[in-house]
Amino acid sequence: SPELVEDAERAGGAHLPMITGSRKQPYNASMYFNNPAFRQKSPHPVAEVSEATAGRLGLKPGDRVEIATDKGSARFILETAPLRDDLVNVDYGWWHPEWGPGGPDLGGMWESNVNCLTSCEPGEPLIGTWSYNAIDCVIRRIDEPLSWE
Repeated sequence: SPELVEDAERAGGAHLPMITGSRKQPYNASMYFNNPAFRQKSPHPVAEVSEATAGRLGLKPGDRVEIATDKGSARFILETAPLRDDLVNVDYGWWHPEWGPGGPDLGGMWESNVNCLTSCEPGEPLIGTWSYNAIDCVIRRIDEPLSWE
């Protein structure tokens, strides 16, 4: 929404399209996050942008970032990748099984899960599916540590 973009830009954020389908090996969708060898290889939830986009936004690999849409927000660690400029790619299915599935945190899924940024409302008119690519979002650097750091 224009209000989300305005608020984000006032707070130092930038408006970009987001893709959400990125799955990282060795995980299988949102499974195996409790495997220590897998977690060592890919230890945290990532938002990726091109080097040029990171430079334009004053971001660098390792920065903590918040991605927000009209549906919600989630936090990630920024990395650069060979992507199209002015696009953000957000890891899919992240959660923290070591926190346990019960309780109000539901394994941390509310902090860094891309599902917090999307909706199950049908949005694509031709086939009636939900949108999970080319979603407008805002990205901004944050200073506070993430809960799992």
